[in-house]
Amino acid sequence: MSSLTDFQSWFGDFGPYYAGVLQMSCGDEYQRYVTDNATSCDGGVGKECIITPLVSCILQNTDPVATANVAAASVLLGLLPTILLQAGANTMHVNFLSLKRPILSLLLSLSCPVVSILKTQAYGEPEVILRGAPVHVPWARNDTERLLALCCQYLIVAGSVANIGHLIWQLSVMSTVGWATHFPYTVTIWVVLAVVLQAISALCLRLRIRLEDAVTTPWLRREFDLGCERTESTRVVLKQESTLFFAVSWLVSTAATMHLMYGTVVLAGLLFISTRNGLIIALRFLASAVAAKAITTYELGSLRSSVGGLSLPELSGAHDGSRLVRHEKKYMDKMPSNT
Repeated sequence: MSSLTDFQSWFGDFGPYYAGVLQMSCGDEYQRYVTDNATSCDGGVGKECIITPLVSCILQNTDPVATANVAAASVLLGLLPTILLQAGANTMHVNFLSLKRPILSLLLSLSCPVVSILKTQAYGEPEVILRGAPVHVPWARNDTERLLALCCQYLIVAGSVANIGHLIWQLSVMSTVGWATHFPYTVTIWVVLAVVLQAISALCLRLRIRLEDAVTTPWLRREFDLGCERTESTRVVLKQESTLFFAVSWLVSTAATMHLMYGTVVLAGLLFISTRNGLIIALRFLASAVAAKAITTYELGSLRSSVGGLSLPELSGAHDGSRLVRHEKKYMDKMPSNT
């Protein structure tokens, strides 16, 4: 068998229907697929010549009502990447959180496999990210309660990642992409590319911003720090823009647009999924994205309470420091008040 798609496991609604079509009309094509017995097609021999005739046979023997049902699901799934961009966590917010909690940020990236299309100047405006009221959990008054809150966050995000992983497996085994029937990893690549692009975007942010803590703490201990809401214990330092920063930010912005296009054509091209099953798939993706956004919002609010100020680098042409002071005051005026 040349693909993850086994043509025995189907999404619930059309399972018996497609099993019947396979048995009654496409037995020969299925046997060639199972035994990897490739026959010549269009002058070539390969995996596509094994699976494409089978997929074509199933589609040709599908009645128009079922075809329309699958087409409606394709429209819904094709819109899903754009919907996730609106409902999920903003990539810049996740990147900013990665300065404090990189492991949690990685899990959040897996929970929402889309990348926000950001402008270059967004990386140099931390006051926009930090604007807003700090978030405090009323019942998290001691380390035990804070530990419980932290464990709940990681359990929720772990469940979201597991949900995405199960969806990837289902879409790879129970469906196939019409324009790449011989390649079962298109959905997997969509998710992996999202994580890679978010990691590069986080690197771009680190080229522009760093956090200075009042107390130096190893990164792993900081990841699980229960005192993340210590007031004004952290300072945001804005670095000078560099050629590397501009190159990476342009790359991420361009790649994010292409990733959105890729996700759209991949999910819209999925076959053998009914409208009801497509809606369930979309809601499961959406649930993980909303959970990631909720955790990001909470963590960002906690981070706001720990930021005590913003420093800008000395700008070229300013020798007396007065220009730096004016810029720092301008940015500090935009910072949230922790009182």
